[in-house]
Amino acid sequence: QQQQQQQQEKRRQASAKDSSDDQDDDDSDEEIYLSLAAKVHREGFLAPVAAGGSPKDLLKVLGEAVGNLQKEEHKSEAQLKNIFLANFKAGVKRYASFMVQRRSLTALRDNLAKEQDKLRVANAHLQGTHAKLQQQLRSFGLFAQKLSHLALAPEDEASGLLKTLPQDVQPAQL
Repeated sequence: QQQQQQQQEKRRQASAKDSSDDQDDDDSDEEIYLSLAAKVHREGFLAPVAAGGSPKDLLKVLGEAVGNLQKEEHKSEAQLKNIFLANFKAGVKRYASFMVQRRSLTALRDNLAKEQDKLRVANAHLQGTHAKLQQQLRSFGLFAQKLSHLALAPEDEASGLLKTLPQDVQPAQL
């Protein structure tokens, strides 16, 4: 148990050292090789070889380590692919949602443009009606004014004013 604890402590120290080694990018090839060799030794990759000591055992252990690394690589690739596909599908859904919203807003804009055209036509009609009513009101006012002069005039002038009064109310000239 003490040996296992010592090995675990060595592994923790080695991984702390490895993380500090990762920060130093200026290592020479020789230093990198030595650190990898030390890591392999610390991690216990060569433990079976130390017991037997044959090169075949060393190749077998290294082959297993390479196999494990390949499995991890495939697993990482699969995870990245799944993450990419999930993000891609979410992006497709967002795009579809935006396209639906765009069509809706375009239809709303077209409807509002049609309503605006209708309101412009109605406004022009109302302005024309307003002008006609104003002209008729002025004509009526002039006729009422002439009637009031006739009603207030003395009898001898009333017959002359009666002749100047129009037979029907005509629109006034502005």
